[in-house]
Amino acid sequence: MHLSDLHRNEDGEVKNDQLLTSLVLDSDNYTNPNFENIPRPNLIIISGDLIYGSRNPDDNLAFNEVREQYKEAISFLDMLAIEFFDGDKSKIIIVPGNHDVSWNISKKSMEKVDHILMSETEQKSYTKNISDPKTSIRWSWDELNFYKIKDEIIYNSRMELFSEFYENFYEGNRKYSLNPDEQFEIFEIPLYNLTVVGYNSCFRNDHMNHSGLINSKCLSASYNQIRKYQKKGRLLFATWHHNFSGIPSDDTYLDPRQLKSLNSYGFLIGFHGHQHHSDIVENYVQFDNSKKIIAISAGTLCSARSHLPTGYKRQYNLLRLDYIQKTCELYSRESIGNMEDIPIWDKGRINESMSSKFSLEINFPDRLSIPDITMNEIDSLTILLKDKNYSELLNLLKNISTENELVRSIIVEFDDNTNGKFRDEICQILVEPEQIRESIIFLDYYIEKRMKKEASIVLNNALAKLSDQPLLIAELNKYKKRIHGYSK
Repeated sequence: MHLSDLHRNEDGEVKNDQLLTSLVLDSDNYTNPNFENIPRPNLIIISGDLIYGSRNPDDNLAFNEVREQYKEAISFLDMLAIEFFDGDKSKIIIVPGNHDVSWNISKKSMEKVDHILMSETEQKSYTKNISDPKTSIRWSWDELNFYKIKDEIIYNSRMELFSEFYENFYEGNRKYSLNPDEQFEIFEIPLYNLTVVGYNSCFRNDHMNHSGLINSKCLSASYNQIRKYQKKGRLLFATWHHNFSGIPSDDTYLDPRQLKSLNSYGFLIGFHGHQHHSDIVENYVQFDNSKKIIAISAGTLCSARSHLPTGYKRQYNLLRLDYIQKTCELYSRESIGNMEDIPIWDKGRINESMSSKFSLEINFPDRLSIPDITMNEIDSLTILLKDKNYSELLNLLKNISTENELVRSIIVEFDDNTNGKFRDEICQILVEPEQIRESIIFLDYYIEKRMKKEASIVLNNALAKLSDQPLLIAELNKYKKRIHGYSK
């Protein structure tokens, strides 16, 4: 289930009980074999704007209003978790939106810079810097004056109340950093062979800059972490808030070049909201039409009519994945009738089309979710290793889980017995080292391949696990010279 833009305003506000009841009633309809026959969701992605926010100039009153709105949001999400997942909140994925940014705080972080008192050189510098998406310079059309972010710590705290809500909802199991370089979250769901990365697309977004942007450091840092899931054959999804295009007078959308970055990272589907209507955008890697990301937009779940685009109603999405048939289908749900406080849902429409269903073509990984290892399989591995039947051993290893410690120990022994002859295959199977002996296998492999950066990461991670084992530390330290000098 893909929900977005949960913000509610006073005109046409819908309460939590009625909103949940409407979604439960709709699930009874779309799961009915006589209708769509769609299964109930196993996961919910909420792509930002959990609340409406406050424009009250009084800081204390505004903070109290926002906290009350987040309490209402937590109550609704708790009800969702109980209804669909027996209370398991780990199956609800949340990212912030622009309504989750405090304008009161961003105003406090800035100071007015009178351009009349500037020199010509200073004016040119400010005018030039204002086009930088990461700039601290702002221009007010209302006052025809420059502003500048004078305190980055205060500016970054404009996400403080969202961070507080985030930690409260996940009951301390997840926290949302106020450091912009760390504002991404990885949700690993091995049961469905799925990894979802949630990004904050409100980097540098405030009361004077409404455009969307994902911090480039978050993008690169997240890729360094998701590579291991990519090698395991996980489906990679991403979610953020802003859309990628708008009308000529609009400035609230995300830099479309960032969609290409997400595409190049291997994400198959991205989920977002912000534009308040369902949509699908496909983006291809240049010169490679086989590699693409599909960006799916959900409409607003419960905004009032005054916040809906002309001709659109409240909407949400359902996405159905069939791992056996390797199919992916998107369904749009849309409110019907005129009773805004008691929504009723039915088949919707995707963008300007009259279709409520769309088949998406995605490249499923060849290696899908693998069941837990059995003792019979471990016995088979042991016998194959003892009999030196290495080809059969490799075939079996490629089709069973390597998360079991016994399996990994057999793989290490396999490498010892064959003096690294099959190290390429072994490293592809293990994906990344977990124990020190595995780290040594990867160090030898990366050094042989002259992969200095990867070898350094493995070495540093291995040394970090050791504190009181001087012999092992000394052994690992020998690899430093080999990494940098490639000499044995």
